[in-house]
Amino acid sequence: MAAARTSAPSSGKALWEAAYVGRPATVARQLDAGAPVNCRFFTGYTPLAVAAHLGHIRAVRVLLDRGADLEAKNDFGHTPVQDAAANGHGEVVCALLDRGADLEARDSDGCTPLLAAARFGKAKVVRLLVERGADTEASNRFGQDALASWNVSEAARLLGEGVPVAWKAADGNSALNAASIAGHVDAVRLLLDHGADVEATIEGGYTALVVAAGAGAVGVMSLLLDRGAQVDAKIDSGRTALIMAAMYGTADAVRLLLDRGASIEATDDRGLDATAVCSDDEVREVFRDFERIQRWHRRRVVVAWKH
Repeated sequence: MAAARTSAPSSGKALWEAAYVGRPATVARQLDAGAPVNCRFFTGYTPLAVAAHLGHIRAVRVLLDRGADLEAKNDFGHTPVQDAAANGHGEVVCALLDRGADLEARDSDGCTPLLAAARFGKAKVVRLLVERGADTEASNRFGQDALASWNVSEAARLLGEGVPVAWKAADGNSALNAASIAGHVDAVRLLLDHGADVEATIEGGYTALVVAAGAGAVGVMSLLLDRGAQVDAKIDSGRTALIMAAMYGTADAVRLLLDRGASIEATDDRGLDATAVCSDDEVREVFRDFERIQRWHRRRVVVAWKH
């Protein structure tokens, strides 16, 4: 964060700068001299907000003792506790919460302090906030929860700090499905290892395998099938993973599903099978190859039966 600009009003500039560099004695002197405790500079940061953002706990305590606004938001909608959480300043977070800061305050993107801490991988602050009663089912306006960033090492720490593996976002999307559609094999493996249900569905009946098939995430699909995903499970519209893969033209996904025994004859609620919804030439060639192999096997069976 840059220092305050010279155009800032003089009535609170010295106070703000003292908070910025973490000098509690200077903060106190400026307040004694009449500086406004909630003055704002640099995209709407108050002295308390900038001290919290940078982890200056002693300056934070002085400002709290002098009545600084706990819920003052900057231009991004962040409160002091949100900034402290995002930057991993657990002691500051505790001080603010002890004085009554809103544990579920939301910024312009709908992020709570817990989501802010999770987004930046601040596992100790995540644990602290969970222990303080933070809503572990909260999601931001994009439907993202604390596991949505998919840095695997961070996700592992979050799972270890009590973030629920079956967490669902406001739009019903799950952590497993979000990782599957993004093709993050390691994140999917991590979630499965922590007990995620491989057959869990979200709105529309979508399973992780179906969304991965539509995205062509072959590595994820292979892992899900290895962990017991039903290859011909249908979503609410009757589509299977094979139909989805064919519809979206993901040839490698189609090939994998056929190799794993997916039914080429399965139809959706409109009576359409995977070959009927396919418009991609490469996928059509995969189906033709599959049908040639099937015919060859049938001929061998007939010849063997005749003999």
